Parts: sequence; structure tokens; C-alpha cells
Amino acid sequence: MKTVLSHANLIDCVEPKVRPDSAVLIEDGRIRAILPSAEAGSAGDAQMIDLKGGYLMPGLWDVHIHPDYLSLDEMPLADQVTLFGHRLAAALTESGVIGLRCAGAHHFMDVAWKRAFDSGQHVGPRLFASGYFLTTTGGHFLTSGHALEVDGPYGWVKAIREQIKNGVDHIKLNLSGGIMGPAWDLHTHSFLLDDEIRAAFEICRKRGFKVMAHATNPDAVKNAIRLGAHSIEHGYIMDDECIASYSSTIRGTCRPSPSAILRPARPPIGSKPLG
Repeated sequence: MKTVLSHANLIDCVEPKVRPDSAVLIEDGRIRAILPSAEAGSAGDAQMIDLKGGYLMPGLWDVHIHPDYLSLDEMPLADQVTLFGHRLAAALTESGVIGLRCAGAHHFMDVAWKRAFDSGQHVGPRLFASGYFLTTTGGHFLTSGHALEVDGPYGWVKAIREQIKNGVDHIKLNLSGGIMGPAWDLHTHSFLLDDEIRAAFEICRKRGFKVMAHATNPDAVKNAIRLGAHSIEHGYIMDDECIASYSSTIRGTCRPSPSAILRPARPPIGSKPLG
């Protein structure tokens, strides 16, 4: 089936200027051509939708999301799963977000919604699932409800195998602390011992799963780059060596996903963490 969106002010995110009076040919769910609206008739027996000068742009992606930070005491699991699905669908229908990458979700609720969207049971965005946010005992993100505490090389290997068994697309590894968490959860601290981090990355490599690495300080960032992380989240206090390492790998596999520190003050113990 062919569809033509005509008479659009097109923002293609390639050219720096708006392309006026453009048409987009869509066939079998894929963009096949971009052409002037005057040539839209050449598409043949396509459904024509006149956008009447409206603005058209590619769908958006959000590559670092979590469900709401709720414990099972605050909201039953079934209600949390339903709420997460509502937020995902609303991202598509109300904000034009067509793809999302999860960075930690308890009880594999992201896997459940990924399957529901992929199967056509529900209308929603493309979703890439991570399952639990894997951290150490006394690690990061513990008050979110989405973290799983893991210790020892084989503990990490077993936890990652469990993630894979439950249908995730990638593995979220927590290498360091964050901001706005308990007083002992510091973004300057790295959490894993050398044998733990090597085991975690090695099993991901052997099983062909990309690593989404929460790394905030230079030590954690450099370890993630060296061991082959696909993306590095946050990188609050990278140094020049980290940036140089990025420069040498940016054309390869590693991608930065930086975050800004919004507040210099540290909230009291028990507050919910960010990132």
C-alpha cells in the first residue's frame, strides 16, 4: 500500500532549512521517496493526504527511559505495568516519539510491552528492552525499584544470563554512582572490582548483547570504552583522556549519551535518584 503526504513543510533533519511544498511517498511502512508536491501524482494509485502546509519531520527517539519510580508497596505490579504501557503509547500518539530504549525496568515490564507492540496487540512505539538495572550491593538506583543488586564475577554472569533468558535487547550495567541519591551513592565512586567488570562484559560479548553502561566518572568511563560498551550514559565528570578515547571510538561502536548535572546540591538520604 502506498501513501503520499503532500504539501508539507518538510524538516528532514539533513538539510538545515525547511523544504517547502514537499511530498513524502510511503510504501509498506517505509519512506520510499521525497519529492516536490507537484510530482506527487507520479506515485500512481497511492492514498493522497494533503497536509495543507503543515510541518512534517521524522519521528523522535528517546534513548534513555525508565518507568515511574514506584515500589510495589506504593503501587501493585499490575498497575505499574499498565501505567508504563500508557506512558509509552502516549509518547507515540501525543509527542511523536517512535522509538525508545529502556535503561532499567523491574520485572521485565519493558519486555512485556515490547512484545505487545511488536505483535500488534497494542499501538505503541518501537521499544528496546533492558530488563533490570544491574548494580552492586550498595550500588546506584536502589530506591527506584528497578535495580537488581549483583556481586562477584559469577553473580554478574548469572544475572546477565537471566536477563537474556527473559527477552531483553541489551544489558544495562551500572559501573558507578549517580547524583541525587543517598549520601553513599556518589558519582565519583566506581562500584565493580576488576574481575566483576571483566566477567560482565565478557559474557555480554560472548552472547552478542550490547552494553548500555552507566558511567559517570573518568575511571568508569574509560573502563566502559576499553571493554567495549555500546553506549555510555551520563559521563558527568569526564576528563580529557575520556574525551580522547571517545574521539578514537566514535566511528566504531561506542556512543556517548551525556547528561547534565542540574543541581549542585545533594538532597537528603532517602530521596529518589536521577539517572
